[in-house]
Amino acid sequence: MSLFKWWEESYEWWEESYAALKVQINTYLETYEKHYGMLDCKDKIVVDIGADYGSTARFFLSRGARRIIAYESNPVLRAKLLREFLFDGRVEIHGCWDGVMPAGDILKMDCEGCEYKMSELQLNSFKQWAVGLHCPRRLAPEVLQFEAMLRRNGGRMIEDMGFERLWLKK
Repeated sequence: MSLFKWWEESYEWWEESYAALKVQINTYLETYEKHYGMLDCKDKIVVDIGADYGSTARFFLSRGARRIIAYESNPVLRAKLLREFLFDGRVEIHGCWDGVMPAGDILKMDCEGCEYKMSELQLNSFKQWAVGLHCPRRLAPEVLQFEAMLRRNGGRMIEDMGFERLWLKK
């Protein structure tokens, strides 16, 4: 294969990959706007439990957040998060959330089940929050109790995706 042909095919692959990545990023941004856009992040400290690879931290920073305290238990995602924000002093990165809640203004929790470790006192320490409630056993008593706690504390369910319900207090 000639160098030109290799470059041409590589460039086509890169263009297709880049286009797919742009679609994925735009999908995330649209979803984040829908789920978290109602939170007033300006000059606030956001505690992000289930920080993924940094996409939510980037979203909150773009909305004016002063600081992000990010927790991510998945080592692959956490490595990407570290690469993304290694030299950004606004983002503090931790591994798995241990149940101790740091001080902050806004809580975003989407951590595939660790939300059940959170107490009502911890939830009440935030003026605003978004909690993804993972409910594989939809009507199990602990799910119903947790939803009652969210409701009691001013939350409302804004989306039911079947496997996850998103609750918000703004």
